[in-house]
Amino acid sequence: MVNFWNSLSVKRKIFSLVILPVLLILYLAFRQVTTLNTQLANLEKVEELVVFSQVLSDLQTKAHLARLTSDPVETTVQYDRLVTLSESLFSGEELEHLQGLIADYQESITSISDAQDAEEKREIVEWQVDTFGQIL
Repeated sequence: MVNFWNSLSVKRKIFSLVILPVLLILYLAFRQVTTLNTQLANLEKVEELVVFSQVLSDLQTKAHLARLTSDPVETTVQYDRLVTLSESLFSGEELEHLQGLIADYQESITSISDAQDAEEKREIVEWQVDTFGQIL
């Protein structure tokens, strides 16, 4: 190895001493960028989950108000937003199951205002609470 190094010209020695550290720096920088991109993607997914939770919370608030007043409540905007967010967060069977739960939850909210007596309303509220828990 020493013989090989001694046999190289000064130009090649300097070139080797410059290129090897530059290549190492480029490799480490690429790894760092890749790691940061992965962390950013994970952070964006967490942000979408937070928004999903906020929209679900808003929908639950409206559902609670509907139980108190027995008036129909407009929840189409929140429902559509939940469906859109679920499509970006989940896939496959998870997505189908979650969208089914969201549809059930929406139906339970609208059914409360149609309830005829207190017992029916209580059953619908239990269904709503159960569905909400499964969504979470």
